[in-house]
Amino acid sequence: MNKISTVLSILCLGLVGVLFYLHFTHTEKLNKVKDAAVKNAGNNFKIAYFDIDSLQANYQHYKDMVEELSKLEANSKGELNSLRSSYQRFISELQQKGPGMTQAEQENAQRELQRREREYQSKEADLQNKLQSKQMDKLKELREEIETFLADYNKEKGYAYIFSYEPGMLLYFRDSALNITPDVLQGLNNKYNTGKKKN
Repeated sequence: MNKISTVLSILCLGLVGVLFYLHFTHTEKLNKVKDAAVKNAGNNFKIAYFDIDSLQANYQHYKDMVEELSKLEANSKGELNSLRSSYQRFISELQQKGPGMTQAEQENAQRELQRREREYQSKEADLQNKLQSKQMDKLKELREEIETFLADYNKEKGYAYIFSYEPGMLLYFRDSALNITPDVLQGLNNKYNTGKKKN
């Protein structure tokens, strides 16, 4: 019994030694690879950023999109208000006629009220869906426009990453030397204005 525990202790000690050897050899190799990557990255690794707030405030296409969506929203509200007013007028008429109406007329009026309420709710949902769909399409269009511009812009600049910065997001420090917002704004506005002149 004593021989078995001695053999197991020696075996465990040998395995621990092998594990230490493998661990430190592997860590050493990883450190060499990491050091080489950092050294190479130091020569070629460039990043830049642009401010979303500045883009929203100064990019003409974005401002035009916001104006277009605001008009669409105002038109939707106007249409809904018109339906709501018609519904309210109908209720007022019914209240005036109410005492002199027969039971059949009251039932017909109740059905008409329900139909108009459903029509209003359906129209409201339809207009909201259209507005949301239009907003998503416009945001997608804007994102693609920015990505296309940055891809062309970066052919010459050679950045590894270009970030968008928005206050309150997870970026706590930014070096103003890496700010390409003026270039992005100028390039996007020039491209947009040129496209508008062609149309």
